[in-house]
Amino acid sequence: MKLKIWLQESVYENEMGADSAVINDGVMRLLTKVKRPDTVISRHFAEKGNETPESLNFPWPLNWACLQMLREPAIIKGAIRAEQEGFDAVVINCGLDPGLHQARSMVNIPVTSVTESGLLLAQLLGRKLALVAPSETIVAALEEKLLFLGFDKRAIKHRPVRHFDMIFGLADAFRGKPERLIEDFEKTAMELIRDGADVLSFGCGWLGPAFSLNGYNEVRGDGVPIVDSTAAAFKLAETLAELHKSIGLKKSDLPNSFYERPPKEVWHEACRNFMKVLT
Repeated sequence: MKLKIWLQESVYENEMGADSAVINDGVMRLLTKVKRPDTVISRHFAEKGNETPESLNFPWPLNWACLQMLREPAIIKGAIRAEQEGFDAVVINCGLDPGLHQARSMVNIPVTSVTESGLLLAQLLGRKLALVAPSETIVAALEEKLLFLGFDKRAIKHRPVRHFDMIFGLADAFRGKPERLIEDFEKTAMELIRDGADVLSFGCGWLGPAFSLNGYNEVRGDGVPIVDSTAAAFKLAETLAELHKSIGLKKSDLPNSFYERPPKEVWHEACRNFMKVLT
């Protein structure tokens, strides 16, 4: 069954400056490696309006809760476009899962994102999970996500979300030199394991691919699995898309569901407004 997957990024294409190309290429190399042979990936970066100031570029909208919503309308717009253009599923490639639940309520095709998918897979691989953030500024947001998704009972009790600063070794890892990234990560990983974690996942769309492309999928010497949450989000999207097309499985539309689609006239008006974003 041939599938078309819309990959929605939350950053601009060149937002990471000189390292953008190697990071962007690395993510696609990883997804090409894990996708089904006949799955087609169409990648879309966040749109930048003519009046968007440089001061609101990476990392601010993604790291500060009060600014994250600045990227969400464009992500929701991407999901609407994906459904209109015949795509089978949408993957939001960001550990904060921006606009995920709103996008799900606006479309009937499956929508997945990084952290939620990684946690879903992690609970199948271990008894007590923990989440690793790429920076200190998003730890609180990921802790809130654990509670919202109900994974707090499957996570270690003491500080289930911890961070290390990925930025220093990320680009080198995509270039095939992961030593710095692994060394920095394992300091945090060892703390989590000592506190009871037996499976780890990432709250980031880049860390999983950076490690997976270098064959690093468990903490050295401990056998603790590390979930590539980006790969998890993509494979879950493929599975949900196939189930949607083959047997009609889709999200809940009950009035008390978080994903209920708005009434037809409200939905059309909402689509018109979202499609005006950044135009």
